[in-house]
Amino acid sequence: DIGTKMPKLPGKRWTGNMSEIFLLERKEALEKYLHDLLRRPEALTNVSVMEFLGMLSDKSKEQKRKRIPATAVMGMVRPGDLVLFRTQGYLPAIQRTVLSSQYDHVGIVVSKSINTYSRQMFGGGLFLLESTNEGVHCYPLKSRLRAWHLSGAVMAIRQLQCEKTDDARTEILREFTNWAE
Repeated sequence: DIGTKMPKLPGKRWTGNMSEIFLLERKEALEKYLHDLLRRPEALTNVSVMEFLGMLSDKSKEQKRKRIPATAVMGMVRPGDLVLFRTQGYLPAIQRTVLSSQYDHVGIVVSKSINTYSRQMFGGGLFLLESTNEGVHCYPLKSRLRAWHLSGAVMAIRQLQCEKTDDARTEILREFTNWAE
């Protein structure tokens, strides 16, 4: 049983737990804890540990996750966010297995300057920058999410956390998009 052989978790504090010094010490202690844990062979084969680290996916929990329509996603995402995909098929399954990943494809949300008509037609100025077998392209986000959904792909959003202003982040991503295309 892994529970009896676990390293001791670092202690918590109820007051002063937001100070920079405490947070740095706690971060280092948690990193040491994970390092010590992963040095134990029984931890590397423990389903709970592997699931926590994202190395395994519990399909029963996955079925309980709420499905979000593409229109709702459009209101949530901002430039810089990642959209992760788990697609169907043998090759994507092999890719996920080899990479020990839940996902086999990723795109980054970017914005592009487009005219008002195009903005209405494509659901805003948000696009998905993807590398596919056709090369690197920007696709209108809303229609691309719908296409992936119709193909049976499972999607996850990872939102960018950054200290830059929205305008600065958008400009950096525009430059990146122009370079990538």
